[in-house]
Amino acid sequence: MKLSKSSIVIIVALGIFLIYMFGQSESSLEIVDFS
Repeated sequence: MKLSKSSIVIIVALGIFLIYMFGQSESSLEIVDFS
């Protein structure tokens, strides 16, 4: 599977965003509810 450059940038950005969100939501898990 060959990813384009823009796809790689989007995936990396999403990964950083998710890591940031989970890091910030340690004390507010009741706010972030994906279920």
